[in-house]
Amino acid sequence: MQEMVVFCAIHLALPLLGLACYLYVARGMLYKHVVDPPYASVFLLFVMYGGLLLIISTAAFWEWSGMASIGLAFNVVIAPVIAGLIAWRYRNSKQASPYHLAVYRGGIGYFLALVLALAVMGLASLEN
Repeated sequence: MQEMVVFCAIHLALPLLGLACYLYVARGMLYKHVVDPPYASVFLLFVMYGGLLLIISTAAFWEWSGMASIGLAFNVVIAPVIAGLIAWRYRNSKQASPYHLAVYRGGIGYFLALVLALAVMGLASLEN
């Protein structure tokens, strides 16, 4: 029973919570009439940071699988390129709104988050 709760928390609750948070942020941009709102970039950042959270959760509380390996490969190989492109795209428009600044910082911050996530995963694997 406990395994089912952990499984549902990692693979259902966490992604649904991420989606709800994204919708909250997107709605905030809509209601504040942000000029040229960065919906797609915010969504991609949520996917990338959420992927890191899923990988850490899987490494710490669940069994590693082929899907976890694919997620890790995405977050290590593809996501840094996307994060770099996002940061580069918003380098000149970060003054447009607090959302644009957050997207810019989120793109840059992904590299630090990736290093920290890999360190946490390494520690979690040492404990198992």
